[in-house]
Amino acid sequence: MKVSEQRVKTDRYALVTGASDRIGKAIALELAEMGYHLVLHYRSSLAKIEQVKQQIEGIGRKAVSRTIRFFSR
Repeated sequence: MKVSEQRVKTDRYALVTGASDRIGKAIALELAEMGYHLVLHYRSSLAKIEQVKQQIEGIGRKAVSRTIRFFSR
């Protein structure tokens, strides 16, 4: 059974860091398929994160995007 076939029954939320590209994006989309609402973290690519957000909303889940600096340089 594929992970996405195990749909979550309740409203759950997940935070995915690096969600605008590659593995973070894949994880965010998989969690959305499982029924999670998402908080998407990105560093600098607003255009990419907006595309991911639209994909998640197209699945019928909620998504918000935030850029947060975890460490100052």
